[in-house]
Amino acid sequence: MGRRRGMRGWLVAVATVFGSVLPTVPVLAEEGAELAVSVGAYDIAKTKTSEAGIEYRFRSRAAGLVPAIGGAASGDGAFWAYAGLRRPFRIASGWRLTPGFAVSLYEAGSTGKDLGGPVEFRTSLELSRRFSRGSSLGLAVYHLSHASIYEDNPGSNSVIVSWAFPVSGSRP
Repeated sequence: MGRRRGMRGWLVAVATVFGSVLPTVPVLAEEGAELAVSVGAYDIAKTKTSEAGIEYRFRSRAAGLVPAIGGAASGDGAFWAYAGLRRPFRIASGWRLTPGFAVSLYEAGSTGKDLGGPVEFRTSLELSRRFSRGSSLGLAVYHLSHASIYEDNPGSNSVIVSWAFPVSGSRP
């Protein structure tokens, strides 16, 4: 019960920060779809193994929200697929800060980390640099866990580098 109360407090704090900061950040123009590939380190605090992933980012929608679907696999056999939303914010010319949230289906595989259940939530933050032809290079951190909907909640933290490029014909 205490763990759930702590999670609610954390969610209220995040909502308060985003609610007070979002109105002051310039809104980005509508953008086209992108395909991103990533590599990095999975579960950096414990197993410290590699991961690789792919993500499709749809055209931006109302309020700059970008629907995204993706999947990744770790070097120790775990794999997951997810669907969620991202919201890029311009922080300087060519630079973006993008928080994201997704619901994931996770499978530990035969040797991967057991995260406690199949439904997991992926919260992320990416700093990226957009280049003149529309591609971007980003560094992201994300947390994958189930927010205590199952009994055991070890979670995992990852650091990834991603390369995103526009999908032909998708520019607004």
